[in-house]
Amino acid sequence: MSRDSERFTSTEGFNISTAGKSAREAGIAETLGRNILGFDVPEHTEFRAALMPAFNTQKLEQIEQVAEGFVGELLYGAVNHDPAVFEEPYRLRLDRKNARSHLAFGTGFHFCLGSRLAQMELRVALIALLKRFPNFEVAGTPRFMRNNFVSGMKSLPIVLRA
Repeated sequence: MSRDSERFTSTEGFNISTAGKSAREAGIAETLGRNILGFDVPEHTEFRAALMPAFNTQKLEQIEQVAEGFVGELLYGAVNHDPAVFEEPYRLRLDRKNARSHLAFGTGFHFCLGSRLAQMELRVALIALLKRFPNFEVAGTPRFMRNNFVSGMKSLPIVLRA
């Protein structure tokens, strides 16, 4: 069994139905877009080095003080699949109530400047897809690029129904 099929078997059989409404009316494009971004982030990892000593106010991994020169790594894919934050974190779900809680674009000072454009592009593409094919279903396991820094889907078998 490949890594992809282990992680993403729950997308098989995932289907979309707008029930006769436009994608915009149903709010599906925006909801699906947020869920996709949280499910498979565009950037997997980011490294940061402490330029001066700092106190860790969130007590991450029991570290109380970060020494100058300390290099930390943020794993976006892992944080977006935290079972303490997301119910069924490895399942792509349209009904995820806290889909906006994803960190696909970072946070705070390091928040991605292009995030709004990326979200708009995704929303426009999904609206166009759902307008042409108001019902579609994932018909197999996605295949992803093998890359430690950025993410991308090589293929995703889907069945399109007008």
